[in-house]
Amino acid sequence: MTAQLTSEERFRTQEYVVVGKVQGHFGVKGWLKVLSFTRPPLEILEYKEWSFLLNRESVRDRKQPDRRALSDQVENCDESLELLEGKWQGKGLIVRLASVTSREQAERLIGASVLIDREHFAQLDEGEYYWTDLIGLQVENTEGKSLGKVDHLVETGANDVMVVHKDSEAAGGKPNETLVPWADVYVRSVNLEAGLILVDWDAD
Repeated sequence: MTAQLTSEERFRTQEYVVVGKVQGHFGVKGWLKVLSFTRPPLEILEYKEWSFLLNRESVRDRKQPDRRALSDQVENCDESLELLEGKWQGKGLIVRLASVTSREQAERLIGASVLIDREHFAQLDEGEYYWTDLIGLQVENTEGKSLGKVDHLVETGANDVMVVHKDSEAAGGKPNETLVPWADVYVRSVNLEAGLILVDWDAD
């Protein structure tokens, strides 16, 4: 089973995961429009201490949730603020933060990435993993053949699917993408320390 946010006890103080982006302000009392990268989107409201990275090139400039949501990890932030409340307004999410009480104060945070310290993530049951921990892991099949690395995961309703990419050189100069359902019958083991996922899946 996968969860779209870390896993086991690999939490380290001041290791942050990007979970959203401030898109704009709402009204004149400091409310902010936020794009959530969590699934479900309201999951972001479960975290009361939000940290922010202001206009850093190290974090992708997202305008909408993309396939790599929650794959970015950074080691520092510019500031942290308490989340007071949040709700759906129209088609988007708006939030109110401590110490942000005016439109002018809200404007300062527009474009900032929203970070959550991994220490605040819930520990998962054995066999469960957050997407952010799976992205980038090497994938091999039971015959010892490499399928590439996990590029991202997608939801399909029945189960999640790993999208595994080989680099163009290893793939003979051609893009190579393999889709592997995240299901026990196909995913045999996950070794986070070794950075390896073993699957029962044909390399061709």
